[in-house]
Formats: sequence, structure tokens, C-alpha cells
Amino acid sequence: MAKLFIYTIKQLLRDKEALFWIMIFPVIFILIFSLFDFSGGVNARILVVNKSNNEITNNLLIALSQIGGVGVNTSVDSLDEAKEALSKSKEYEFNYEEEVNVERPNVVLFIPEGYGEETYTTEVYYNESEEGQISPSGIITSIVSDITDEMVLQNAGVENPFNIERKGVSVNEIGYFDILVPGIIGMSIMQSGIIGMATVIATLKEKRVLKRLSATPLPIWKFLLVEVLTRVVITIIQITIMLSLSVAVLGASIYGNIPLLYFIGIFSSFVFLTLGFVAAAITNSANAASGLASVLTTPMMFLSGVFFDRETLPNVIKVIADFLPLSPVLDAMREVSLQEAGFREIQTELVIIAMWTIVSFILAAKTFNFREES
Repeated sequence: MAKLFIYTIKQLLRDKEALFWIMIFPVIFILIFSLFDFSGGVNARILVVNKSNNEITNNLLIALSQIGGVGVNTSVDSLDEAKEALSKSKEYEFNYEEEVNVERPNVVLFIPEGYGEETYTTEVYYNESEEGQISPSGIITSIVSDITDEMVLQNAGVENPFNIERKGVSVNEIGYFDILVPGIIGMSIMQSGIIGMATVIATLKEKRVLKRLSATPLPIWKFLLVEVLTRVVITIIQITIMLSLSVAVLGASIYGNIPLLYFIGIFSSFVFLTLGFVAAAITNSANAASGLASVLTTPMMFLSGVFFDRETLPNVIKVIADFLPLSPVLDAMREVSLQEAGFREIQTELVIIAMWTIVSFILAAKTFNFREES
């Protein structure tokens, strides 16, 4: 059995196409996403038309320029010119808290004469075609409104009854790439298990290798056990390569217990391996099995939260996505890697993975016939 295991490993290593999809493809995903900077928030570039140049407006502009991601330019005197700049490609120098950038404005703030004395009304203009769900104009309107309310209370001699005390809490610094890494690891384990196992078993079935094995002294269960153990070794190698690349080279953060991450990966690989058996059982060729395996993996890749949070899905779709086999795997991996969760905290996810494994094993046992003619 040991010799068969070594032979199977060697055969897999010689299959360059399989190695690409198992090892190189997930690494390419990680490298591509590492090129993007997801840390930046909404960048507000405010072109200010200040018709009331007094101490109050100066304090307002100082307060705005000290906010991270907010750039201020006060060089324009005409409101018409400022509004025209929103739709033209003309660039201005914007002073941020620590730097000066030459960019195109996306917000115009008009401060009329008598601001702070006769009126506290300002006007915010923006290009409607460039507004997204998180809009710079909405953020600036809220900030200016808060500052204005505070000034009104101070000028009226009224102490603000709403006192907010800020207290910092030390938490792990987590970026999108840190969230993405466990997702890609889970995705690669799923694809290796379902597509890899489905293709291998379907090929053996198509070539009648399994049928011939049934006539030899070697029990088929030992042969299949070797295939499973080979995939487990591949899973360990996958996790090692992707963690090493992500953390040591690309700077991703893993805060939790790394051995527990390996356990989740190995434990979850069995559910995907059995699903690969199911795909091989109900198809008649390796190509058909590969196609069916892709049909199984693609929805999970996009709905289980590899790249995006499942909370952004419509409610009905989210309920379905939560019960897909890959979803608890990703949840468990992220809880461990980002929130330093222990075995007890991920018990629910492990139970769901175990239930999926049992269900898919029963399906494979009932649908697969080792003596079936191709």
C-alpha cells in the first residue's frame, strides 16, 4: 500500500496540467489580488468657494483638511467655475493632512457671505454621474453639518448636551487581502477535491481500470484510500504554499492558530473528495465528470464568500449560500486566522462540514458502481 501511495504521488506530480490547477492557479489568484490596494476609503476632493473669509470659515476649512482622505482647495472664487470643474478634466492642488496631490475635484463646497454671522447655510455640489453607494458629497455634507451644529451651539452659549467620549480598543488590523487569503485557500481545497477526484475516478472508470482491479488481490478500498490520502497530502502542500506566499512574501496577516487552519483544511477536504466521487459516479467520461464538477464548484466559489461577504447577497440567495459546503469552511478559516478563534468557537462550522461529509459519502456509496462498464 505504501508503494502504491508513492506511485500515485509521482503520477500526480508528472501531470503538469493537474499541478497547474491545483497549485499554480490559486497562487495566481493571490498574486493578482495582492496588486490591488483595498485599504483606501472614500477620497473627497473639495473645491471650496469661500465668500465669507473670516475666522469661523477658516476654522471650518482647517477642520476639514485634518480629516483623513479629505483634500481641500480654496483657490477658486467663482461658483460657476467650480461647478464647471466637476464635469471637466481640469485638475487642482488639494491639500491633505500630510501631502499635496494634483487631482480633479469631486465635491464643491460653497460658503456664502455672512457665514457664521448671518447664516450657517452652505451648499454642496457634486457630479451625479460619479456618485456611488458611498458618496464623497454625502460624507462632506454630514461632516460640515456636524461642525456647523457645534458652532451654532457655541455662539449661542449653549453647552452641547450630547457628550461622546472616545476610547480606543486594541484590535487586529485586518485588510481585505487578509480576508481574501483564507477564501482562496478554501476555494483551492474545494476545486482540488471535487474536480481532481471526479476527473481521476471518472478516467479510471472510463478505462475500466476499477473493474480490472476488482479481479486482482488488491482490495479496491485500499486503492481508493490511497487516492484520498494523496489528495490530503496535496491539501497540506496547497495550504503551506499559499500561507507562505501570502504571509512571508505579500504581507498578509494571520493572527490565529496555524495548525488549526491545517486541521480545518484537511477535515473539509473529505467533503469535497466525496462530492468528487458523486460527480464521477453519475457521469460516463472524464470530460463529463470535469464539467459536472465545475458546475458544482462555480456557484460555491461566488456565493460562499471567497471574494465578497455573503451579507451583500439578497436574503433568499444568502440563506441558500449559507448552507453550501464551502461556506462553513470559509467561516471557520476566517474566524481562526483573523479573530484568533479556537476549536470551541468553530464547533458549529465543523459540525456542518461533518454533516455534509456524511451526506455526500452516502450519495457516493449509493451511486458508484466499481464494476460498471464504461
